[in-house]
Amino acid sequence: MRHLALALGCVVFGQIVGLPDAAAAPDTWVSGIGVDAGNCPATAPCRSLQYALSRTRDGGIIAVQSSGSFAGVRINKSVTIAADGVVAILRTPGKCGAVVCIDTSTGVVMLRGLVIDPMNDGSDGVVIRDVRAFHLKHSIIRQARVGLLSKSPGSGLEGMLEISNAIITGNEIGIRAIANQAVRIAIDRVRVHNNGKGILFDDTAGAGTITAAVTDSVIAGHADYGIHAVTTGPSGTSGQPRVSVTLDRTAVLDNGQGLWAKGEAARVRIGNSTISGNAVALRSTNNGVIPSYGTNKLDGNGSGETPSLLIAHQ
Repeated sequence: MRHLALALGCVVFGQIVGLPDAAAAPDTWVSGIGVDAGNCPATAPCRSLQYALSRTRDGGIIAVQSSGSFAGVRINKSVTIAADGVVAILRTPGKCGAVVCIDTSTGVVMLRGLVIDPMNDGSDGVVIRDVRAFHLKHSIIRQARVGLLSKSPGSGLEGMLEISNAIITGNEIGIRAIANQAVRIAIDRVRVHNNGKGILFDDTAGAGTITAAVTDSVIAGHADYGIHAVTTGPSGTSGQPRVSVTLDRTAVLDNGQGLWAKGEAARVRIGNSTISGNAVALRSTNNGVIPSYGTNKLDGNGSGETPSLLIAHQ
């Protein structure tokens, strides 16, 4: 009996803390009708992402096998969560105040094919506390306080955020990236629309740098700003901006303020882009700069259609 009790205790402990990485599976599966038991193979998928994560080896994949609504997940290792050809809705926030929390300083995390929707309960959609690289692909984030909030991704120049083929809508703020360290951001083929505010590149603490590119995207329908680059610190080494955003082939439409650069170390460069229907097209305050490559369409705005300067073609 003593040996039986000890064995049962080990099983329960393993379910609570997760399996050692060597014993975990490289890939696991979840389903809307699954059961949290075992190692979540394709033949017996689990129900929750959190349980499946505890059974997944670092660098593995959690695949959503069939459609359903799922509770949120707190990610502490490298992992891909993928829903291909099914509908996976993540609604219930965890204790971290968001549906998905990411906290893995050396990890690479990818979310693909998910609908993240806390239904206006005051929670955030995705919060990145720490990560070496994060990729959001073919996903929707809606009805959150902040759709995607990046607080401190990675260390040094390794901090990388990539958002592609995504829709971010109906949030109080669509995307907010805070520069606690050096961060690189790529936003490509993304629709950020009908949030209260669009995208905020935030260095108000003067603690880091942001280098961002927004390409082939639409930023539209915000009562406040479409894109806001803000810093309170001086320029970096050799006069380099602390927040540098470049737009290419992007439409900024029907916002209160289309593009807003605030602070002497804030730059928002625009090329091959359309800025139209905004109450204020381009706004520069506190010596912020909005340079233009001279290849844009600025028309039909209430005011502010003159860039800070023109960049000569090479």
